[in-house]
Amino acid sequence: LEESAKDATDAVLLAEIPGRGKGYLAKRKIKRGEALLHDVAVCAALVGEGDIAELEAQCRRGRLDEVMCLTHGAGTEDLPGKIQNNVFQTTRDVEYCALFARVARLNHSCCPNAFVDCSRKNAVVRALVNIEESEEVLISYVPVSDCLELRKEKLEGKGFCCDCKRCQAEAASDPSTLVPCAEPCNSSFQLDTGEVSCPSCGSILDMEKSRENFLHVQQVNDFMRTPEASQTDTRKLISQLLTVKDAAMKSPGAVPPRNLHFLTLLNNLSNLHFFCAQNLK
Repeated sequence: LEESAKDATDAVLLAEIPGRGKGYLAKRKIKRGEALLHDVAVCAALVGEGDIAELEAQCRRGRLDEVMCLTHGAGTEDLPGKIQNNVFQTTRDVEYCALFARVARLNHSCCPNAFVDCSRKNAVVRALVNIEESEEVLISYVPVSDCLELRKEKLEGKGFCCDCKRCQAEAASDPSTLVPCAEPCNSSFQLDTGEVSCPSCGSILDMEKSRENFLHVQQVNDFMRTPEASQTDTRKLISQLLTVKDAAMKSPGAVPPRNLHFLTLLNNLSNLHFFCAQNLK
């Protein structure tokens, strides 16, 4: 109760949210653009190597108890883990990251009703839309412009999978999870629902083979980001990538052609072909 009273304003109150831990609820009707919460940074540091260590040192010199009460997400339960889970890049001083203990209590939604505007010293939470009394105030931990797959990947580090209305709607029709049917029926398999039979013609998707091919796509993309790739013969790389691409497009073990990883593979192939055209005879 003492903690809830300390974190309350005339607009919001910190409370237990079923299945979500603590979060802020609107105490009254809130208008779009209204300031809901102000906070002062516990710590701040330049983004880059050693930033977590610097933030940890600042916490130990000051408001350590406030940080240790926060969640650690998928990280460790110690101080570095809690900092990693709750720190974020500031909007006003973009070269800095900061941790705001009160703001860190806000829960996530991919269709948020509030946002955090902050410098390395101060933060203000404002309403994006009108918020009803007793409605939870939610911010997005990831860029709202990200596709469903990217949002999922980034939220894995937070230790949860978002199931907001937007995620549910996109999962039901997200093109990055659709595999076209091999038959000329203009239908697709929806991977997020575990669908293995074409709803139109009944042909079967080999889910295990599709996962295997998708893993190969990810692996070759990862390799292309290594120093070893830059030292490998370009024509050999093209041959390797084409083999992976062809397998990934072949039914019944195809992967979603509009998936970010597959598009990255095509982009890597395009860059390699361009390099050959410009530099090799």
